[in-house]
Amino acid sequence: MITKGSIIFPDPVKHKIMMSENLKDFIKKLLDKDPTKRLGNKGPEEIMQHPWFDDLDFNKLIKKQIKATYIPEV
Repeated sequence: MITKGSIIFPDPVKHKIMMSENLKDFIKKLLDKDPTKRLGNKGPEEIMQHPWFDDLDFNKLIKKQIKATYIPEV
């Protein structure tokens, strides 16, 4: 599917799924048809530098100093 299909995002009103333009760009780049152009092809730093992660402190994440924004009920 990734090599032939197109990316269709859900309708935000109908499906109540809101996505920022940065998130859409991030998903599109992860699913690029050309594997040599896909985000992360050059290493994890490429993914970490995407603007969608601008608000994330990876050092705090690695040290487990960030609280989850959502914790599911078990």
